[in-house]
Amino acid sequence: MFSNINRKRKLLLYICLALFMLALLFVPRLHKIPSANQTIFPSPNQGTKCSPESFKDVTVSQQYSRVRFSGSTSFAPLNEIDVLAAILNSQPKKFRLEYVDPARYGESPGSGTGIKWLIQDERELTFAHSSRPFNQKEIDEMKQKNLKLVLESVAIDIIAIYVNPTLLQQGLQSLTLDQVREIFTGRITNWKDIKEDLKDQEIIPYKRSDGSGTVDSFKEKVLNGQDFGKKVKLVSSKKENLITSVAIRNIAKIPGAISFATTSELINQSGIVILPIAKDDPSAPVSPCDNTKCETVNEKDIKNKSYPEELSRELLVVIKTDDPIKKELGEAYVNMLRSCEGQTWIRKKGFLPINN
Repeated sequence: MFSNINRKRKLLLYICLALFMLALLFVPRLHKIPSANQTIFPSPNQGTKCSPESFKDVTVSQQYSRVRFSGSTSFAPLNEIDVLAAILNSQPKKFRLEYVDPARYGESPGSGTGIKWLIQDERELTFAHSSRPFNQKEIDEMKQKNLKLVLESVAIDIIAIYVNPTLLQQGLQSLTLDQVREIFTGRITNWKDIKEDLKDQEIIPYKRSDGSGTVDSFKEKVLNGQDFGKKVKLVSSKKENLITSVAIRNIAKIPGAISFATTSELINQSGIVILPIAKDDPSAPVSPCDNTKCETVNEKDIKNKSYPEELSRELLVVIKTDDPIKKELGEAYVNMLRSCEGQTWIRKKGFLPINN
């Protein structure tokens, strides 16, 4: 009798264990939600595969005479003729990209302008480029107008700090992230306060005007939301593709000058020096470049997060999803840049691909 009871208990126990193991298969896994300031890097072991294979594999349902876009100047290397021609040749008569220059309308180029034009339905924009998420003002405007705009990531962009070369001749080799913050908030104003053997010389920081996604990202992530110092000088140009060039010329000719820009626009530039930046330990600075000439981005150290994450951000395409035509074209453009061919172009132009 007792042996029968024991057998029943064992059978019941096995059934309970089996049901428990089966239930685990259907319990959803919990994923950590990243903060708004966090840039997501693919893990080196993820093995994420790009898809589709090429630009021509992306479906565009009909012919469109032009696909107009504007926004972040950080995308400038991807707006160059070789990339646009590759897209056009893959989609003959269907996907003719046309950049709309804000200078023609008396406005400054940047993420803010592109997003504003999409929200206000101006300049016949199909989609916009942005190097930052929406700000609260833009979110409120979208809600007020009942618009549905979404952000799609296509690449990882790295911000570099660059200086006049004479500073290296005096002994400057790198900066810490805290020192960068102190310089651009105006708390440190002399290079001698950075390093004693440097010349007693005023620090002359430069930045682009507000509305730039690079400036907005730098202020939020590097300065922790603090205002730029009053002595930070503005760089401006009527032509979108010349702003960084103007800044580079200023830094190259002014002793003690310093600025920041997307690394992709600084690659192979002469007359300036890109500084390695240390996260915490001053003895462990990391360059955003693969070599001293900065011919390519330092992909390995950036992906393993040795380079400060505060100096990285996602490049985003802004798509208007409540307009069927703009939605299709915006998604087609995103799919092209996410394709294997697109990610190859992205790496070639000085960005990090979102796929390995």
